[in-house]
Amino acid sequence: MARLEFFVVAESVSIDQLTNKLSVFNVLEEVREEEFPTTLLGCVVVSLWNAEPGDEERDFQIQLEMVAPDGQTRPFEQNLRIPRRRTRSILQLRGIPVPCAGELVFRISLNNEYKASHVVHVVRDDDAGHG
Repeated sequence: MARLEFFVVAESVSIDQLTNKLSVFNVLEEVREEEFPTTLLGCVVVSLWNAEPGDEERDFQIQLEMVAPDGQTRPFEQNLRIPRRRTRSILQLRGIPVPCAGELVFRISLNNEYKASHVVHVVRDDDAGHG
């Protein structure tokens, strides 16, 4: 089965048209908000998958689960094919509801097998310097 090389949540990405190089901008580690509930305008979830022997042209299913600080879960699914040695998955998310301060957790699985998590700490702006 395909192997996860990396998984990150950021504000934006860019792919150079000439070189196909990926740049990831502003990795989300902490978000500061003045009041809750609020809505994050958006983010991008980037993962890189390496093919194992036999994975060529096989269909995989990426499951992304976003868990809000209050425990509410939003699932996202994406089909993945790896035509060569590796491929990227880039998922743009918009209008992310954040009901309260706490941890916003992104979990990624492949064919229902958990692979990794990315945690974004959501803090009230007056608490931002305390931790």
